[in-house]
Formats: sequence, structure tokens, C-alpha cells
Amino acid sequence: VPMKKVIIAFVLIIIFLFIRFYRINSSLFFFDDMGRDLLVLYEWQNFGKIPLIGPQTSALPVNQSPIYYFYLMPFYLLFNHSQYSALIANAVLYIACFLFSLYLTKGSKLLRRGVFVAFLLFVFHPQHVLQNRFVWNPSLIPPILLLSLVLFFLFDEKGKLMHLFSSFALLSLAISLNYSVFPLLLMPAA
Repeated sequence: VPMKKVIIAFVLIIIFLFIRFYRINSSLFFFDDMGRDLLVLYEWQNFGKIPLIGPQTSALPVNQSPIYYFYLMPFYLLFNHSQYSALIANAVLYIACFLFSLYLTKGSKLLRRGVFVAFLLFVFHPQHVLQNRFVWNPSLIPPILLLSLVLFFLFDEKGKLMHLFSSFALLSLAISLNYSVFPLLLMPAA
């Protein structure tokens, strides 16, 4: 991996973290979904009440998958019940998916550029920053979709069924986290 790409990735990650966490203690408002999520995690830890369904969506009377809570719980415990644990979990997922996508695309210049552009948008897009700083529910879907698309395009390039299987597994995970992703299942048919 050229050192220039490593430096660019490192700088993007530092900027991503800075934008998400700088003075977060003075701008994070603890209400609604954040309180509900921490209450669910608190009840799980203290009373053994394992969540069997995820949070209810505000648009329709539909619940998301409990995978959402299963992902947040280690961060909740690791960061000692911090109100910032969901933000930290969110940032970890974004950075992990970005780095893994870069690793997967080391043999494809075009795909690697696409990963950099996507992460650049994750870093700076105002609505994305807003959704990540003022979390109602952590927006876990974009990095999962990025990784799913990278794997799908790698399948298209190399024909490895494992790439296709992994892509659809990640797409299924994204759908379980938010039903609005469902139309993406139609993408391969197009």
C-alpha cells in the first residue's frame, strides 16, 4: 500500500473523529431514542431482560432487529454505561468498515477510489455529521452498505461466490437494522 494512501486514510479518520466528538459534551442532547436505548441496555444488564426486538421506528409501527442492541451492549459495558457509548460504537463501525473496504480493494484502483470518496462523504456531509453527532439511533447502515457494495463489485470483477454471499449477508443485516434499505435488494436484478 503506497504511503500516500495510508496518510490520506489516517487524516480522514482523524477528521472523522474530530468532527464527531469535538465538544460533544456540550452539544449532545440526551432525549428520546437515546434514553430508550440506554434503558434497554440497563435492563438487560441488571435484570437479564434480553431484548427480543429492536427499537420501534417512528414512521411505521415496525421494530428493527435486536441486533442493534446486541451490537451496542459491549460498548455500553466497556465504556461504563456512558451516554456516549452509542456514538463510540457508531464511530468504530464506520472506521472498521472503511479500513476493511480499503483492504478488500487493494487490487482494484477504481473501487479503492470509490471507497475513499464514500468515506469522504461520510466525514463531511452535513446531514451525515448531524445524524452521527445528535444520535437518535446510531446510523449504522451507511458503512454496512458501503462494505456490501464493495463486496458485490468484487464479485462482479472476480466471480468469487464468497464475495456475493458476504455482500447479501451484509445487505440483510442492513435491512434488519432499518426496513428502508429493502429496495436495495432489487439492485442486482437491474
